[in-house]
Amino acid sequence: MAKRRADVPDIWRVTTRRREPNVARNAPPWVLVAVPVVLLAAVLGLAYLVRGVDAPHSSARTVASAPSRADDVVRAYLGALARSDAAAAITASSPVPSGPFVTSAVLAAQQRMAPLHDIVVSENGGSGSRDDVDVQYSFGTRHVRTRIAVVKSHGRWRVQDGTVAIDVRYARDIPGLSVWGGPVTQDVIYVFPGPVRFGSTDPNLVVIDKDADDFAVEPTVGWGAPNLDVELRAAGRARAIAATVGLLRSCQASVRLEPSGCPQRAYDYEAVGSAVTWRLVGDPARDLDVTFDGPTYRRVRVSGDVKWTVDYAARRFGGAVDRKQAEVTSFVDGTFDLAASSFALD
Repeated sequence: MAKRRADVPDIWRVTTRRREPNVARNAPPWVLVAVPVVLLAAVLGLAYLVRGVDAPHSSARTVASAPSRADDVVRAYLGALARSDAAAAITASSPVPSGPFVTSAVLAAQQRMAPLHDIVVSENGGSGSRDDVDVQYSFGTRHVRTRIAVVKSHGRWRVQDGTVAIDVRYARDIPGLSVWGGPVTQDVIYVFPGPVRFGSTDPNLVVIDKDADDFAVEPTVGWGAPNLDVELRAAGRARAIAATVGLLRSCQASVRLEPSGCPQRAYDYEAVGSAVTWRLVGDPARDLDVTFDGPTYRRVRVSGDVKWTVDYAARRFGGAVDRKQAEVTSFVDGTFDLAASSFALD
């Protein structure tokens, strides 16, 4: 038997070690299936964490349904306006619009006044993070040719600022100012492109938009302030005149030629006693004018000429006392308070 050489380096010596078990060879079948599934789930979870999670608002819930082309999102947005679908128009916009006037009900009212139709959107897939899409359409009788700005949001194209911002801070002193019947509570309101109807919940007032036909036909953040005028409704005017006529009728009971708190006056140095009878001639309301007094829209000025007849006793030449009749025209000038329902002569 050959002997082990002492001069052979250890590196050449054959050694043995315990073999580790082969999982693929010895494991049961279910392990072979479970391991790849667990690994795949771990990879997907890591990718989800790296990408990030959107905040739980309405735009994040609809990311998957937003078009991936710039022209497609513009078509979706304009189509939503045309069919009064506020939810779809909101989904197609960035940032997500909100407010009491960004609703399907308001949008439907706008479309009834000026329908959006004949929409033509030029082909443009979009590039970068911002782009513009050429469009043509009609808003009521107005033909529009413009470019709508689009932005990338959550990897999808959306219409930039899909609403119209209207500055109403200088109109909020109008009592009961409203838009499409809803109260205005902010200095800036947001609506979709289209007509805007201003009004007042005050039954005495009517709000007139002098530029109502010149409405915004595309999204914009700087539309500016409306040009509003305020007039009395028939009900407010009737209240002011009724209060004035009520005062005049009470003045008929006066027994003096120059009654205090009344507009009529008769001058006769020969008049004697206090047996004076005043009568209004015709309908005094017919010649009265009613206008706003000051910027508060709560006080109205009532003015006009009022005709009277007066009967009184006067001493004739020689000392005899006789009855005299005269016609008198007095100028009425006073203020009616719409809130207090009171009238006072100025």
